Amino acid sequence: MIKIKQLAIFMDETNALLMELYNHMIVSRNIVFKSKDNEEFIEYNYSEPLISNDIEWHHSVYLKEISDIIKNYQQVLLFGPTKNKELLYKLLNADEHFKNIKIESIDTKKMTDFQIHNFVLDYYK
Repeated sequence: MIKIKQLAIFMDETNALLMELYNHMIVSRNIVFKSKDNEEFIEYNYSEPLISNDIEWHHSVYLKEISDIIKNYQQVLLFGPTKNKELLYKLLNADEHFKNIKIESIDTKKMTDFQIHNFVLDYYK
């Protein structure tokens, strides 16, 4: 029996909470959007990015990090209250590497951790 690899990603303004479903349990981790506007920013000693706008560069790195993880799954749910998930959804649908992955995007309101957990379990029932 082939195990379907399922991932749910709750995205808000500065975080992506990635939740993998495994035997009706959720294993999760956070990816934080790093910018000079939040405390997670680290000043790197690399050359200047090619994109002139620093926020755009960090945002593209943030979305690339998430998309690299998504490549390992067969079903992906993007949900949350912000436009970040819609941008990621459009980027993934335009990329040939993701054509065999079932990806869905759902608008939701802000949720507590408990609500997020229940939403994911209900979605993948």
